[in-house]
Amino acid sequence: VLGRALVRSVSSSPVLFGGHAAPAPSDGKAPLVKNSSVNLTLIDEDGTRTAVKGLIGSTLFEAAVKAKFPVDQHVCEGADGADCQYCHVVLPVEIYSKVPAADAVEQLTLDTKVPNLTSTSRCSCQITLTPELEGLTAFFPERRESNVP
Repeated sequence: VLGRALVRSVSSSPVLFGGHAAPAPSDGKAPLVKNSSVNLTLIDEDGTRTAVKGLIGSTLFEAAVKAKFPVDQHVCEGADGADCQYCHVVLPVEIYSKVPAADAVEQLTLDTKVPNLTSTSRCSCQITLTPELEGLTAFFPERRESNVP
């Protein structure tokens, strides 16, 4: 079922998923965690809209890659602290204020490497999906090939 995930408990303590605790089941079965994903709409440079589901706790970049949305997944994948600019995304103003501010590395990357920078530009590998981002529409303004195999 879309929007639901199974989480197994390895102990009697609560299992944390997306910041929410799921109590350990008394019957030994894995609990069903509701609302473990958010609905997103991703818009590419041509204006094509793609509806995707993103797992809470993953990044906007990871959701795009999983949905085979045209982002370059061969560069940093967020591992370098947004040091590559290949996952540039423009967020709506009302969403931009709901995500944590860019750290110094991401802000330097945006300021020095991103063409067409806007006041709500971010690196999608640095946007962690939360329940508050349900319904997010995000614009990926350019697709640049990194030529990395």
